[in-house]
Amino acid sequence: MLRRTGAPVDAAELHGALCGHLCSPRGELNGWYAHSLAGVGEEQSRSLRKRMESLASEVARGLRAGDMSFTPLLPDDETPLPDRAGALGEWCDGFLFGMGTARIENFDGVPDTVQEAIRDLVEIARIGVPAEDDESDEAAYGELVEYVRVAVQLIHDEFN
Repeated sequence: MLRRTGAPVDAAELHGALCGHLCSPRGELNGWYAHSLAGVGEEQSRSLRKRMESLASEVARGLRAGDMSFTPLLPDDETPLPDRAGALGEWCDGFLFGMGTARIENFDGVPDTVQEAIRDLVEIARIGVPAEDDESDEAAYGELVEYVRVAVQLIHDEFN
């Protein structure tokens, strides 16, 4: 649906930005809607926004549950590893954008574990895309996805 409407983001980045907004201290979604729907026609925007609102409710519930059921929206294992790695980087970019809208006044006052998690997400956003699939690359990718999942829950729990 994002491709059909001409939205400026893909699914991974959209989901990452949503999670970043929900994890931020202010947790406000208007910036997420505006960023995600920029350049989309009015009729398509209404339809897409309705789905986005549903997604936002579902993700918020998952993060609030605190049962570690949260999972980043990324391509499935049938997708080639370079594409999945690229999507993980885009997801982290989106997350950092969403967190950035919070304008955290005193980053030094944020617990060290959260600061470290955010710095790690910055590094993961720069992920290098392997030229070809390799079992060790596959395992490393799985570990990164798990780390992102746990880091996001940690960040959410700290700010919310």
